[in-house]
Amino acid sequence: MFLFFEDYDYATGKAHISYVTLGSNGPSEPAVALARPYHLSYPLVFAHEGRILMIPETSGNRSIELYEATAFPGGWQLRSVLVPNVNASDATVFRRDGRWWMFAAVVEHDSSSWDTASVFWADAVEGPWHSHPMNPVKYDVFSSRPAGALIETGGRLFRPTQDCSNGYGSALTWCEVMELSETGFSERLIAHQSCPAGSGCSGPHSYSRNAAYEAVDFKRSRAFKLRGR
Repeated sequence: MFLFFEDYDYATGKAHISYVTLGSNGPSEPAVALARPYHLSYPLVFAHEGRILMIPETSGNRSIELYEATAFPGGWQLRSVLVPNVNASDATVFRRDGRWWMFAAVVEHDSSSWDTASVFWADAVEGPWHSHPMNPVKYDVFSSRPAGALIETGGRLFRPTQDCSNGYGSALTWCEVMELSETGFSERLIAHQSCPAGSGCSGPHSYSRNAAYEAVDFKRSRAFKLRGR
């Protein structure tokens, strides 16, 4: 089992994608999976038609990029640019009824990457991808920016999102997608999760899971960590 994550370098001000192996003795030491001349984060890793693919955030290159594993987990090559010339954060794709959908926080119309959600759709993961006519489909700092892969269960579709009302990634919000089509979109807020006082955590930032593990990315003050907590 492998866990991929943003590995930020404070000296350079940008990150690459690293991974650890999860085993009975805990996680292995981190190893580099993918590095580019620009900042990478939010690695969305998924399997499709016998291939392992990754969409990391590449807003620093003004693009949404698709990578394919050539020597999993540490070897990747660029397969295609899904959406060019866009400042998009945390692109999250999923497949439903034979069609691919993508949520992303796109900076446009004087918005930030914290308060909007845009939707794209395609018939194949490589594209071409089409922008939803309602974009941005949501303008709300409480529950717009993606915070992990969508979860479909019991015929319902749930989308984890970031609550940035008290700062970037200050809490998690859960939305249920009620309508998603080429012309329509709606969702409703169903849950909110934040860190308890005194925990040393300033916010749960993202959520992911598979059949064996759940992973939550928590924000924590570096000063709190230095105090030995």
